[in-house]
Amino acid sequence: MNALGARPLVFLLLLAAAAPATAGVFYSRDEALKFAFPATDSVEARDLFLTPTQVERLQQAASAKVESPLVTVYEARKDGRVEGLAIFDTQVVKTMPETLMVVMTPDGQVKSTVMCAFQEPEEYLPTARWFEQFKGKDSGSELRVGRDVAGVAGSTLSSRAITTAVRRAIALHTVWRSCGR
Repeated sequence: MNALGARPLVFLLLLAAAAPATAGVFYSRDEALKFAFPATDSVEARDLFLTPTQVERLQQAASAKVESPLVTVYEARKDGRVEGLAIFDTQVVKTMPETLMVVMTPDGQVKSTVMCAFQEPEEYLPTARWFEQFKGKDSGSELRVGRDVAGVAGSTLSSRAITTAVRRAIALHTVWRSCGR
């Protein structure tokens, strides 16, 4: 290949290297549920069709929009007892979506948060340590970046989106329990 023919190839390689890398998909739904509930007998999807009043209550409690009145909560059971719940929340961070699984205790405390998919550039994804601050949060928690949730320098939109997803999951848990589940 002559020098002139190599230039476009070098340019394309440099351009590809300079493009921000997106993080991608980390866990499928089933993989995430197995990770969250390794010692349970079963995990079942429970659908709930929210009434307009429930949607309004959920949006008010979460301070966030609810995209659909149809929601799914995953119940993990062991020996017939509910051991925990998982709620998946997908939303656009800046221009690309992220999917977060919020794992909760039966009484409504956040047990863990698992990022299942993150399509924004990888540098906008907070660290695993940052996610730990949600553990133990419940409906009595404020859950606001800069207040009881630490922000992430350079990842403001990500930290806000994740915090909103956790607030929505906690609010959904409250509505779920009010339905006698």
